[in-house]
Amino acid sequence: MPYVVPVASAARVFETSGRIKDESVEAQLATLGGEVVRVAERFATDRSVHREHECARAAEKVAAAG
Repeated sequence: MPYVVPVASAARVFETSGRIKDESVEAQLATLGGEVVRVAERFATDRSVHREHECARAAEKVAAAG
């Protein structure tokens, strides 16, 4: 997955329990996780998938969540 969700300061984003305080970061991480699973399933089940296109599509979706 050619996309990352940078977290500049974990102390400001995460509570000590691990819960995410920043809704924007939470949305980006949830979208990123969902896209990793979706793309992995596509790659595992369909060998004809154009991988570069799928990765780009997933990256665009994650970027839009932020």
